[in-house]
Amino acid sequence: MSIQLSELVLSTFSKGLNTLTHILNVAERHAFSQGLSADAEYPNARLIDDMKPFTFQIQNATNEY
Repeated sequence: MSIQLSELVLSTFSKGLNTLTHILNVAERHAFSQGLSADAEYPNARLIDDMKPFTFQIQNATNEY
């Protein structure tokens, strides 16, 4: 039985997007538990000063190439 390359690629990207969804859900719950609005706190957040904002990271992770 042969495996199509698209099956491997789609499986990998699907797992990555599911992980990203989980991370976003955890971040939203964390903001809520701290009495913050995730929509107000996270879009421009950065882990370090020279990194692009969170919105860029999400857009980049979900771009189609």
